[in-house]
Amino acid sequence: MRVLYWDRDGYVLTMKRLEQGRYRIPWRSEHGHVVVEAAELLLVLEGIDLTNAARRKRWTPRRHAA
Repeated sequence: MRVLYWDRDGYVLTMKRLEQGRYRIPWRSEHGHVVVEAAELLLVLEGIDLTNAARRKRWTPRRHAA
């Protein structure tokens, strides 16, 4: 697996190879790459299956009309 991410002052390329097994990536890959959040990536790399995981709605403040 190769991960490319922006680290505020440049790109970082990280590579990890499994000796056994597979990563379970629940997202569809278009053209061989996907965009995920850091927390999701860490869970996948730890071996957690996110196939049936659901994201809860987060609170966002209302915008006041001017």
